Amino acid sequence: MPAEPGAAAGAGWLARAAPYIALTAAAACWGGTWTAARGSYQDVSPAVMAFFRWAAAAAVLLPIFGASIWRYRAALRREWRTVALLALAGAIVFNYMIFRGTQTTTAINGALLNASVPIYIVLLSFAGIGERNTAGRIAGIVIALAGLVVVVTHGSWQRLADLEFVEGDLWIAGAMFLWGLYTIGIRGWNSAMPPLTGLAAMAGVSVLGLAPMAAVELEFGGRLIPSAEAVLGILYVGVVGTAGAYVLWNFGIRRVGAAGGSLFLYLIPVFGAVFAVTILSEEIALYHLAGTALIVGGILIANRGGAPPGP
Repeated sequence: MPAEPGAAAGAGWLARAAPYIALTAAAACWGGTWTAARGSYQDVSPAVMAFFRWAAAAAVLLPIFGASIWRYRAALRREWRTVALLALAGAIVFNYMIFRGTQTTTAINGALLNASVPIYIVLLSFAGIGERNTAGRIAGIVIALAGLVVVVTHGSWQRLADLEFVEGDLWIAGAMFLWGLYTIGIRGWNSAMPPLTGLAAMAGVSVLGLAPMAAVELEFGGRLIPSAEAVLGILYVGVVGTAGAYVLWNFGIRRVGAAGGSLFLYLIPVFGAVFAVTILSEEIALYHLAGTALIVGGILIANRGGAPPGP
């Protein structure tokens, strides 16, 4: 029996909305990541945290997709350079730089530096890397960036003027550039493997790459204190903030595109504020609402009409 017209229309709407829902959910996972892991940085040094983050993610992904990796081993042999480069940019070096940066920078600086990813992607597009941009997309980036500034500065321009940048900011700025390259790479990766199989393979490569870095760090004064905060932080960032969030992010970026999809990173501090209100019983303020409205409006403007054609 053929499907009812209303049901078909509903299924079509859900299929179109699914990438945006996935990108929003990924931002929510990452918003919770910084909240959950905040207390663990004192107990776990950067390379060690990055290793355990991906070890936890691999422990989830490899048992599920290991058989698929074996089934697509011929494709993996052909595409191993792409897998290795994506793992290097989006997991190994990126995660080390993020955790290194959080040792000295502030949450406000980190949130503002997160905003550089869409800007990097636009600049890379002008250099012929990635997707072409439209005037509407650039306008959306500017509006969403304004919303992010409102959220992280609590609507106070004086707070923005008083910001001081430290060594950790350079680490995070470099990490955001790598994340822009990773996002472009995911969009352009026409793999013969199913997306989740490729992600599981990338997780395995990431563990192998981070293991010697963590061992060297521990040998030369690194930290691994088995506190409750460290264990819970590693489990959250590994299972939810990596296995879950990367699955959602890769799915959304493959369908929406790098330039428009990257704007969803601006939702991370918004979700951070939501978690603070719901979990820590903090109060919601007018700047939360104003900033969120600007961010959502910018995302809608930037993604109106879908992704532009590729280069």
